[in-house]
Amino acid sequence: MIGPWEIRREAGRTVHRVECDSGFRAITTRDGIIESALLITDRSGDRRVRKLIAQKAKVEGKLDLVFNPEAKPEDFQ
Repeated sequence: MIGPWEIRREAGRTVHRVECDSGFRAITTRDGIIESALLITDRSGDRRVRKLIAQKAKVEGKLDLVFNPEAKPEDFQ
């Protein structure tokens, strides 16, 4: 778990499952901004997710980029 995963059930939060061949990934957003993530088995990209949460990155419509190692920080502004 990265960030406050327990908030996923609070009003205004949305949980998005992100496709992954080698595990389970989900992120929680509020108003399109990433707040937390759950990575099971495949934890690649966890540093990226931590940075996006710290930056309060807007990921709405860009969920496919969250775990893309070639995505740049400016892709989430």
